[in-house]
Amino acid sequence: MHSINQKIILIFSSIISLLPSFIYSSNKTTDMPLEDKLIILCSDAPNKQLRIFCEQLHKSDIIARKYLEVAALRLEPKSAQECFNFLCMCKYFRGKVKKGICILPNGSHLKKSVRKEFRMLSDKEREKFNKILRIMKETGDYDRFAKQHRRVVVEGGAHSGPAFLLWHREFLKRFEITMRLYDPSISLPYWDSVLDSRIPKSADSYLFSNELFGETDNNQSVINGPYSPWRTLEGNQFITRSVGESGSCLKQKDIDTIMNKNGILNCLGYSTPKDVNL
Repeated sequence: MHSINQKIILIFSSIISLLPSFIYSSNKTTDMPLEDKLIILCSDAPNKQLRIFCEQLHKSDIIARKYLEVAALRLEPKSAQECFNFLCMCKYFRGKVKKGICILPNGSHLKKSVRKEFRMLSDKEREKFNKILRIMKETGDYDRFAKQHRRVVVEGGAHSGPAFLLWHREFLKRFEITMRLYDPSISLPYWDSVLDSRIPKSADSYLFSNELFGETDNNQSVINGPYSPWRTLEGNQFITRSVGESGSCLKQKDIDTIMNKNGILNCLGYSTPKDVNL
């Protein structure tokens, strides 16, 4: 046992002794063929085994650096949806940048979105929002996003795990930018379900009325409102909505509990493949 430990120590000592030359030489052989690089970089290895180990180490390093160089390239966004700032988005809105401001063809400025709770929209804002949604449905943009979201629901990854918040944040950003390409003044509203958790029966919320989200019949089909009829990806003429049958609205204490956590692991769990017994 003693001799085995000595051999292990000797091997690690030899490896450590190779590290300075490994670090120093990596930048000196950049333009050489890979095989020539390995011969030079590992020529001072004390024995054959360590030379082979040294060559493997350098080979992995060289290959990894190639991938890192590719990953480090800054790829230009191919669409407005991929942008992260107004300067990038401006050309997709056919605008011109002057002094850091995107000026649109009609002379107005491209501004930040101001997201409101759906019930806080004015009648004009709500009509404009519903109009853009219908246009997106007609052009296929809406269904494209719907298919993308359905795919991650089925395959996993963006649901039931730590990617949930980040994935949906980017998804909503892209959806909102697509809406704004039709009307730059529009913003994506949100639903504050805490408001509805305070009424005795959340399903009775005014949201599920003809004026807002639409009412459902005994078959759970949305029969009126701005989203009826609305052909689904499955080919149904109406959206089906099981109002009040499962789940619940967020309560203020739920939000407070999450906001008071001091670590992400206390809020989100690891992704787990569906239908797998652990």
